[in-house]
This record gives sequence, C-alpha cells and structure tokens, in this order.
Amino acid sequence: MTHSIRTYSIALLLAALGTVAFAQQPQSFTKGGAVFQQNFLYIKFKPSSKIVASHLHAGTTTGFADLDRAFETIGVRDIQPFLGLDGDDPRQSDGFVKTIANIVYSNEGLSAERIESMLMTLPEVELVSRRFIFKPCYQPNDPHFTSGDQYGLNLMSVPTAWNTTKGSSSVVLAVLDEGTNYLHEDLMSNLQTNPGEMGTDSKGKDKRSNGVDDDGDGYVDNWHGWDLGSSSGADHTSTYKGDNDPMPGPNEGHGTFVAGCLAATPDNGLGVAGVGFNCHYLPIKCTADTGKNAGNISFGYEGITYAAMHGARVINCSWGGDASGATPSDIAFLNSIIDYATAHNALVVAAAGNNSANIDATPFIPASLDANVLTVGASDENDHVTGFSNYGHRVDVYAPGANIWSTEFPGNSSYGSSGGTSFSCPYTVGVAGLLASRYPNWTPKILKSQIVSTVDALKSPTDRNLYWGRVNAANALIPAKTPALVISSYSVDGTPSGTLNYLNKQYALSITFRNLLGNNGNALSVRLVQQGGYTVQQASASFGALNTDATANGVFKFTRDSSDDGMQLPMVFYVTDGAKYKDSLYLTLEITGDNVWVDTTKPNLSINSYSIDGKTNGSLDYINKQYDLSVTFKNTGGAANFTATLLPKSGYTVHSTAVSLGTIASGGTKSGDFLFVRDTTDNGKQLPMDIQVQSSDYSATLHLTVSITGDNVYVDAVPTVSGNRTSDLRVSPNPASTVAMAYFNLAGESRVAISISDMLGRTVGSYDAGVFAAGANRWELPVAGLASGVYIVRLQTGEGDILVSRVVIK
Repeated sequence: MTHSIRTYSIALLLAALGTVAFAQQPQSFTKGGAVFQQNFLYIKFKPSSKIVASHLHAGTTTGFADLDRAFETIGVRDIQPFLGLDGDDPRQSDGFVKTIANIVYSNEGLSAERIESMLMTLPEVELVSRRFIFKPCYQPNDPHFTSGDQYGLNLMSVPTAWNTTKGSSSVVLAVLDEGTNYLHEDLMSNLQTNPGEMGTDSKGKDKRSNGVDDDGDGYVDNWHGWDLGSSSGADHTSTYKGDNDPMPGPNEGHGTFVAGCLAATPDNGLGVAGVGFNCHYLPIKCTADTGKNAGNISFGYEGITYAAMHGARVINCSWGGDASGATPSDIAFLNSIIDYATAHNALVVAAAGNNSANIDATPFIPASLDANVLTVGASDENDHVTGFSNYGHRVDVYAPGANIWSTEFPGNSSYGSSGGTSFSCPYTVGVAGLLASRYPNWTPKILKSQIVSTVDALKSPTDRNLYWGRVNAANALIPAKTPALVISSYSVDGTPSGTLNYLNKQYALSITFRNLLGNNGNALSVRLVQQGGYTVQQASASFGALNTDATANGVFKFTRDSSDDGMQLPMVFYVTDGAKYKDSLYLTLEITGDNVWVDTTKPNLSINSYSIDGKTNGSLDYINKQYDLSVTFKNTGGAANFTATLLPKSGYTVHSTAVSLGTIASGGTKSGDFLFVRDTTDNGKQLPMDIQVQSSDYSATLHLTVSITGDNVYVDAVPTVSGNRTSDLRVSPNPASTVAMAYFNLAGESRVAISISDMLGRTVGSYDAGVFAAGANRWELPVAGLASGVYIVRLQTGEGDILVSRVVIK
C-alpha cells in the first residue's frame, strides 16, 4: 500500500503549490501557481487569547493593541466568524470553530504573503491562511454510451461485497462539490435528511421552510444539506450566510455525477448503482452560483467542517489543485481543517488529480496533504493506471476512473459517461461506507488502512511502491489478517517531533509504529529508503510479529545533505512482512536551519593559515623551483593524533609527503612543512593543492590554492665561495628518518663546523665536525632525535666559507 501516514511536508508542497482543480479535465488552472481568493484571509486565534471570532467586527477594537494596529495597516473592511456564526450561535461551544475569523481587507499595497507573515508574528494569532480556490478533477465527457457499462463495480468486486453488507442508512457520505441534483430519480432515495428540520412546528408550519433553526445547529431549514456559497458568495465575501438549497447552479453537473458513483440507488430498475448501496449522502454545495468563481470549490474548508459537524462518516473531495505559491501557514491551516474532521470520526477521501504527475514532487492538495487523507488515483478497465492520473507514494490506492457511468445534471433522469480521479474518489468513498456500516466502531485511520491493505495489484505499472493497487470492496470487508502499520509518533535526537537544524549532521530518528490491523507473520520490518536530501547510515528496524493495536519502536540514522532552510525533508519507508504484506510510509521532517554541523566529539581539521618559503600567504614566482610550504592546521573537533600528506597533483611534484603533526587538542593548532617543485607555466593563475589529514578514526582532504605570480625558470645555483676551497653540500638520503649524511668537497684541508636549525631559524644543534682533507668528504648528521619537518643544514669552514642545504625529516 502507500504511506499509511503523512505528516505533510510543507517544504515539498511549497516546491509546487499552484492552482486547485476538480478531478475533471486536464486542469484549467495556471500551471505552477495556486489560486486564492483575493483580499481574503482566515485567521485562527490561539485559545489562550480568549478571542471569540463572532465578537469581532470591522472598525471596533479587539482588545489587543498590536492586533488592532495590524488590522488598520491591512485595511480590514469586514470581519465575520467562520461558518457565519452569530453572536449566540450554539456552535461557539466548539473550541476549534469559534477561534476562526474570516477577514476581508482592502490594502492592495501589501502582498498576501507579507500580510500573513506580519499577522503570524502576533502573540494572539495561531494560523493565517488564504482561501484556496479548488477545481473539480474530471476528464471531458465521453460521447460514446454503452448501456449498463459499470465495469468498475465488478472489477472492484462490489457485488460480492454487497453479499456481506449493503451498507446502512445511518452511515452518511458527504458530497462536497458544485451541488447535487437531489431530485434525480436515482438519488432521491438515499438523500440524507435532517429529522430536526422535518415535519411541522408548533404553529403547523413545515420545518423545512419555516425560517427557523428548529434543531439549534446554527443553520436555518437545513433539512437536506447546505449551500455554503449561494449567489451572495459569488466573488469576494465573508458576509455570506449560505442557504438551504444545495441544488447545482447552471452548468454545474460535477457533484451530481460524483453523488451517483457513491449513492445512486441499486435495485430500483433505474440508471446506475452507487457503491454505497443503502448509505445516505449529504450534499454540501461549496461553490457560488454566479460570478467569476462559479464552478470552483471556494468553500472547501467550510464544507469539510460542516460535514464533520453534521455526522458525516466519510467525506468526498473530488477536487484539488497545484500547491505552488502557498505558505507554510496556508498548508497548516488546511491540515488543521482535515484533522478536525478526523477528530469527529470522519474519513476525508481526496482525488489525486489528473496532471499525469508524481504528487510527491509536484503536490496536489488536499490529496498530498496529510496522514488523515485517503488519496485515490484512477485506473481503467484493464487494471492499468490511466494516462491522466497523478501517481506517487502519496497516492494510497487506485479505483476505476475511466469511462464511468453515473447520474447527470441537468435533468432528473439523465445519465452519462465521464472519467477522472473525481469518480475514482467516490467509488472508494462508497467502499469506505460499506466498511463503516459493517464495522461501526472503526476509526477513520482503520478504515483507511483496511482499504489500502486489501487492494488487488495493478497490472501496469507493476512498481507497487509508486502504484500500490486497485480497491477491492469484497476483500476490504474480510476481517484483516495482514498488518497495517502507521507512524504513531516520532522524535529527532530525542526531541518529540523534532526539526533539522544542521547540514551534514547525523540524526537519530526514533519512530513509534502502530499496527492498526491483523498479524499473520513474524517478519515485520521497516526500511528507510535512500532519497535526495539525506544519506542513510542505519536503514532498517525489525519487529517480528506485532499484534493488532500494538506498537513498536524503530531507530533510523541519516545525515541531512541538502540546503533548504524553511523547507521540509520528505522521507520514505518501505514496510514488509515477507511476501504477505508490503507498504510505503511517508514522513516529512521540518527543516529549521542550514548551519553546517561540526561534531566536537570527533576530530575535524581545517587549514588555518599557510606560508611559502617563510612568507605568509606567499606566492609562486618561479617554475622548477623547490618551495617550502608550511601549513598551520586547526582542530575544531575532538583531540587526536594527526598526520598530513601533500598529495601528488598536476602542476607540482612533491618532494616531501607525509608529516606527523602529533596530537592536536580541541581548538588547538599545529604546523607541518612540505617540499614541492612547481612544474607548470601558468602565470596569473593559481595552483590548487590537496592535503590529506588523518587520525585513527578520521580522514579528510583539505584544499589549498596558492597564487602564481611569475613564470621565470629557476636555476638553483651552488653558492660561490672565496678561494674556491669549497664547492658543494648535499644531504642524503633526503627525506631522511634516523640516518642522514652530509656530503661536501673541500679545496684544501680545513676544520668544519656544522649547525642544524628549523624553518623558524631556531638552532637545534651545533657541531664541530673535525678537520677534513681536501677533496670529497662526508659526515653523519645527528638527526635521529629530530621531529618531522624541514631543517636547514649550515656548513662553515675554518676559512669562513659557508654552504647551506635542506633536509626533510619524516
């Protein structure tokens, strides 16, 4: 299956948030940009502020000076409570709903993103969000009619499922859409009605039209669903009240088609059969009848909330859109709406969209959003994923969505064929309704897990990680035998729901998994999959057998290696129980910093400074000259014993390589000397050099670039001495370790003195070598006790002649 949980990656969403569209035709929205209602914001106040949205009005003070100033700055011209609450509305007892206000503002000089950012800094504000304008997700109508061609029901084994349960009228399936023709002959029987608004009141009036809120739920005469937009909500508005007629507006047939897929009455000799059989549907119109937003889902947030408040068990969202351009707060607010529905025991099911896109990388919301969304892609008659369907780890299941027959609008007896993930979605909602009828105590997460865990494999594509499987209603009704793992909670380096602050840091991710369903094996394991943005060091956790509702903890280690502060890091986990069960889980970690991590418990060497032939930051003037490179290293990590090696590279020849630096304390420095000959002509350029530094558990290659300031060929002339009594001095072997000989020629017999000094000019030894005859001579240098490095050997005769050479001790 796919990812039984999604803590949505805002970063990933932000990589692609664009227009929001119905699962209908190839999207009609602008590519790469989300569509929002202009000059409109939702503001959710923190409960601690004690602000009640219905008590706020434009032009009056809120009781918070900073909030009042912000409202004045953005030019607030209208404030209304979420869902149009009145001051004494009974829904104010709902702690979530009463904290949300709808704001209409007039300041065109500030961008919506800047206004969001400004308001989010206020201590009274929890979330700020623009209102997405979503569109339906369906393909163009198919003009070719084949009578009774509901292949999808047989493919999903729906008739077999009906032998187990035909659903229950107490299970309500909410249709959030353009409105539904509830007068259609195939939809009238399964319409959900509100008994509190039915019958006659004490005055003998019909409660359906008496203009009274008879059941006290805050809505007047809502006897068969609700129209959240109505004509008064056409283009801008927080002042809408809606009305009690969810009938579609002109040219709005999408909701009627969706409703037929899940709720058309079977066995009535008419048209088509809905998957939910006896389950009732609640029509909630989320569009305006007229204006530029007619046909768009402008009130999806309110629709989900209304459905949850009025007992919907499953909520159908056959719409969505590209998410690029949304802010983290926009996404967090929409997630909070979905979480609200889940807390009210409603499963939100969303169409994956029809962009032929991987929604892991190009998110389509609400399908890509949250662990509490069941996302549905489209398959065809041959169990192939359709060419138009979106796909990815975040698409939980597929259901037939090509050449689907259902109820149509206008007309009360119209039927037709269409296609899109819009209709795969209600087919799956119908299956969820059958499950909820059969197992009324199952939570939304269990319903989702059971549907995902019992799919049939698709024939094409066969990659089950990206294309999990097609819904099987009959299998879903069989009590679970396979596991269904979800992510219950997690911590990062011991911090619950922790964030990622550093690049190049290894993190320990501890995850608690919960098994929502059965147990039929003893080889349950989870593996963290290597993805872009992180490198895995500890990938797997094994749990063996895990009983229903039992939990197990797994620890995974990874190093973050991408720079994307303010974004999020999506991670994929593959779950398996041998050949019996496979799954993909998705977890997104928030990134809160891009500082490069330095582990102070481990060595970490860097180049602090360097000199060439004793000159700080010196340059290279000659070709073929041997240079002395002195490098000072700094250790910003733990203390260790280091060696440094100048690595051979084009442009220079190394004459001395490895240098023992000895122990460098944390924060300490040590220098090492290297001899090399420059052998390229490239005046005005630079010579890149590499130095490898190592300790017992550490290795790194450091890079140094030395400036080139000349191309003259160097001639290393032997010093000319007076009287021509001495001619040369050389040391061999060079480099040396414990033994080195000084070779020299004398023109005549003479006493010889020899001294050895380091590169800083400090004398480490002075010796009277004795009297030597004319001609070639040699004398053993006492180098056995010298530390590694470069030393100067100076020879002086009794006549005052001087020769100088260098020796490298390794």
